[in-house]
Amino acid sequence: MTRSTHQLVEMGLMVSLASVLSQIALVHWPQGGSVTLGASIPIWAVARRYGTSSGVLAGVSLGIVNLLFGGAVIHPLQGALDYPMAFGALGLAGWPISASLGIALSAAVRFACHCIAGLMFFASYAPAGFDPTMYVLLYNGSLVLPDTLIAMWGFHKMSVRIPGLIEAADGVDPRRRTRSSGEDLS
Repeated sequence: MTRSTHQLVEMGLMVSLASVLSQIALVHWPQGGSVTLGASIPIWAVARRYGTSSGVLAGVSLGIVNLLFGGAVIHPLQGALDYPMAFGALGLAGWPISASLGIALSAAVRFACHCIAGLMFFASYAPAGFDPTMYVLLYNGSLVLPDTLIAMWGFHKMSVRIPGLIEAADGVDPRRRTRSSGEDLS
C-alpha cells in the first residue's frame, strides 16, 4: 500500500502525540511499565483511519520512540516483545471489524506480548511462594487493563465529539475494506 504525504505526516504527528502521552504516567510500576494518559488513542485513530498496516507501522514507531526515550532492555528478544511488537499490536485496532472489537483485540495482543516477555525474562521477580506465571499475568494486567480502559474512554469521547478524527480517511468504513484493494465491498 502506498501512503500519501498527508497520511505520513498525520501518522508522524500521531506517533509524536502518543509519545508525549506515554510520558504522562499516572502510575509507574517498580519493575517498569506505567499507566498513561491515553497513549494508545493516537495509534488507534491511525489504525481506524488508514487500516491495520498503517496502524501497526505507527505502533511499531511508537514502540521504538518509547524504547529510545527511557526503555529498559535486558535482552534483544525482550526489547522486541515489550516495545515494537507490543505497541505495534495497537495497530490491530484497524482490523475491519467494529472499533470496540478492534481495540479489544489490540489490547489483548499487547498484553500477550508483555506477558511472553515477562514469562521469559521477569518471572524470577515473583515474590517467594508466588506462582511466577500468576505474578507476570497480574503485573502486566495491572498495567495494560487500566491503561486500555482510560484510552478506551478517551477514544469514545473523541469519536463522539470529533467523529472525523477517527473515521476512515478515505470515507470507506474499515469494516468494508478488502485486504488488498481498499475498495468498498458494498
